[in-house]
Amino acid sequence: NLQLLAPLRTISGKQAILLRFDGDDWVEVGMNLVPGTGAKFNIADYGADNTGAADSSSAFDSAIAAATVLGGIVLVPPGTSKISANVTVQSDVTIEFHESAQISVDNTFTFTFNARSGLRAGIYQIFSGAGDVVLGRGSCVEVYPQWWGAIGNDSTDCAAAFNKALAAAAYVGIIFVAEGTYQVGSAIDEWPTTTGFSTQ
Repeated sequence: NLQLLAPLRTISGKQAILLRFDGDDWVEVGMNLVPGTGAKFNIADYGADNTGAADSSSAFDSAIAAATVLGGIVLVPPGTSKISANVTVQSDVTIEFHESAQISVDNTFTFTFNARSGLRAGIYQIFSGAGDVVLGRGSCVEVYPQWWGAIGNDSTDCAAAFNKALAAAAYVGIIFVAEGTYQVGSAIDEWPTTTGFSTQ
């Protein structure tokens, strides 16, 4: 299939190419995309700013919309992408983080992973900012405090990271705490009340 966004059209074929209309012409932003097989959409191709200076919410929305059509993966490249609006990851779309990529969610806003969406990242920081992250049931197997900057080095205050992770994990049900010694300088008070919640 050939997928064209704005307007969206489908043309049958054996390969898929994603084109975005920039107001004057069609710009290719992806190729060899086969529906349902993990087509990838980099938010940088949709205008995301990886310096953290400008709002990248619309870039996420556009990449998620494109990935929703093909059931694909949205790539977050190295750098910090600021979110200054509510963003929702639709079911059957996965957000994949580069090891040095972060989403910084501004205060009063929420980055939400719907149930059956996906989050793909290792045990390293991927979230920052005063806003919230909500992980829907099935979006990941377990949640790591490291995603919010926890470090088990016996010196870094990890209370805020643990509270953020616990709040985000209410529907996932499992917090995984990697080996290490975690300093906590204030109360950890975001324990979910969800039945079956556990730490490992």
